[in-house]
Amino acid sequence: MSATRVDLPALTNADMRPDRFARWAAARRKAAWIASCLAAGRVVYVITATRATKIDARHADAIKATKGGLLLRSGRSWVSADYCRLEAHNA
Repeated sequence: MSATRVDLPALTNADMRPDRFARWAAARRKAAWIASCLAAGRVVYVITATRATKIDARHADAIKATKGGLLLRSGRSWVSADYCRLEAHNA
């Protein structure tokens, strides 16, 4: 059995989705905001419907922005924090 080759049309910039990097841009903005709050000595809470996670300067490396969105370290894995509410409070 031989594989058949399918020629796909070449994509141009005009053909691509205009907001294809919107999630990554929003994640970078949120990560920068969290980093600035932690640098100012504040505490950031990542709040879901059932849980609030307190992040202080010790946990600054537990946050990263990727093309998949804002990620928060949970043990050895990374979980999405895209749709979580973020609040900053004085320490």
